[in-house]
Amino acid sequence: MIDPLKNLPSFLAKNREDKSEEALPDYLVQRLMQVQADHEEGKGSGQGKDIFPRSYGPYLLEDLLEENDACLIYRGSDSAGKQLVIEVLAAHRSENTKERERFLQLANILATIDNESIMPVLAVHEDTPAPCYTMPLLKGEPLARRIFRADAMSVEEVILLSEQLSQGLAITHEAGLLHQALQPANVFLEKSESGAIQARLMNFGGSRTGGGDAAVDFQFSAPEQFENNEIDGLSNLHSLGGILYAALTKKIPSELRRQLSKGDSNEELPTLRDQVYGVPNWFSEVVDELLREERTQRPRSAKEMSRRLENKVCNAEHASKMNTLGVVLTGILLAVFLVVFWGIEIQKLERKGRVAASEFNIAAELEGLSSGEILRIPEGTFHVDAFDFGEKDIEIVGSGRKSKLIFSPSEEPSIKTAGKLRLYNLVIDCSQSSLGKRVSLIDSSGSLVEIERCRIEQQQMEFFSESFPLIASSPGSVTKIHGSEIYSFHSVIWSSHNGAQLSVNDSVLVAPGVVYFAGETGSGSVTCVKTSCLTEFFASCVLEEQKGATLNLSIEQSAIAASHAVLWFPKGNENWLREGLNYRAKDSLWSINQVFINTNPRPRELNDASAEGLAAWDESDWRDFWGESETGVLFSSDDIGNGEEFFDHLGSDSDMSRLELPKEYQGLGAHLNTVGPF
Repeated sequence: MIDPLKNLPSFLAKNREDKSEEALPDYLVQRLMQVQADHEEGKGSGQGKDIFPRSYGPYLLEDLLEENDACLIYRGSDSAGKQLVIEVLAAHRSENTKERERFLQLANILATIDNESIMPVLAVHEDTPAPCYTMPLLKGEPLARRIFRADAMSVEEVILLSEQLSQGLAITHEAGLLHQALQPANVFLEKSESGAIQARLMNFGGSRTGGGDAAVDFQFSAPEQFENNEIDGLSNLHSLGGILYAALTKKIPSELRRQLSKGDSNEELPTLRDQVYGVPNWFSEVVDELLREERTQRPRSAKEMSRRLENKVCNAEHASKMNTLGVVLTGILLAVFLVVFWGIEIQKLERKGRVAASEFNIAAELEGLSSGEILRIPEGTFHVDAFDFGEKDIEIVGSGRKSKLIFSPSEEPSIKTAGKLRLYNLVIDCSQSSLGKRVSLIDSSGSLVEIERCRIEQQQMEFFSESFPLIASSPGSVTKIHGSEIYSFHSVIWSSHNGAQLSVNDSVLVAPGVVYFAGETGSGSVTCVKTSCLTEFFASCVLEEQKGATLNLSIEQSAIAASHAVLWFPKGNENWLREGLNYRAKDSLWSINQVFINTNPRPRELNDASAEGLAAWDESDWRDFWGESETGVLFSSDDIGNGEEFFDHLGSDSDMSRLELPKEYQGLGAHLNTVGPF
């Protein structure tokens, strides 16, 4: 039998667009839509939900936006033509009295809340086939979509987001609501006509009003939700921390923790300040507290969190206004003085940072620099002598590729520090400083060395010195290299002893060796993520291990080419390898031209053809030994990539190996166009 109403939906859709006199009147359209809805089997069962337009109670449903186990969310309009979002309880839940009552209780509570951080509920209906409520159709996008766009959210945007969401949580918690699925997908960023952004908590269908089970999405959930589905206000605060962390880093904290927990690594979740330049210390600490796995170590409530953020932001704004006022008053006074003492005041202004690059004196600037201050390098090329910062915490910030420091020849390390050191967004040439001298670029006895968005060049190739590396750090210290490019033809890049850590992310490293780790006690760790390493000169290798200390080596999404060997273990054997190296690798490439492991006492020399033990290993030996320590790891004995672009980028005539990968290996390692100074 032919369905007489089969073509009615398309007919009604065309009629809505028809403005002529022949168009059906509105009352008749509404009646026909009701007939169509009544015609569907199992009224309110969800069948026919893809037929639009159709009526539902006093509303016209125009499109299905989302469907999940709990509800169906439609775009629609009311009798006045106002555009709305209509959330309808799923039919199978509507048949459950407890579920129906909980849905209506939630909707009625939300309808009483008038706060800009909450998606408003305009009307609640329980006389429809399944209960529903309406919300305004706003301009904007979900936070989940914004986070994973190519352009990252700024620090200022995320701090504002934290204020708005903590305020929303404080309001809903006071009203007795706990959000069960607090995640970026359930935060809507409303964009006003002026371009201002207001974050609103939404999709409270996964919430509960104390007691009762609900579907749980664990990706942004607190640890207690994994264990026993227990949730309270502190659980929501943990989820808030995860949202803020992801908004700035594009990384999900729970996934990072899961990766770090594999193997014997004791690494903690990196802080926001470790990963994003410009994050205030106070904000990094706030997010760190929110993400504490022990709930008693988190802030006590959303209300306290909201007040704390408000005070911090107000203090920062007040300081900024006072600074602005100070600048204005100072400008007025300077104007008065300039009338009288023109020549003298011009010199003072130049000393206040308006000095031309040709007159910038780094030595003079360093002389008055206190611990914790920033030395800003203007555009220009500066020939400098060695720095000794003592125990000061120093940050050197350049102006991009046009800020270049060239270190003069010296018997001492170019930069010597016993405090924390951070280098950001500049070019450093230490080729002359190490010419014929066994000295390092950085000699640190402090706790932290950070190199971010930098380009470091050391293009002398007279000899290979593993004992005098580019970066020499102390036992127990941390060295971080992020978004940088390092070309060292003279020394290994990093060397340390007993418990030191090296973390390399999204960087390009070219050197005789990357790591020289020697120690008698303790353990250290080396982590390379999304990194390209090229170790082609002299006795180059990726790891050099001498005295039996344990080293945790983790490689992920990286491409590493080694001309002589993957590992250099002097006189090593399988027991030494098993005890001295905790290795894991995932989704990476090893390009090996000669041997896997060099056991010769000198790195420049390879074992002869009759070598036994580790020196005779081939790919199958390597894979058999490491077993489950490797996942998705590829091996190549061929030259990888095209050298021309690399040579041009480096500006060197040396016979370098390739760094651009062929298609089958693309996606691994870092790309030359995405690293180094801005």
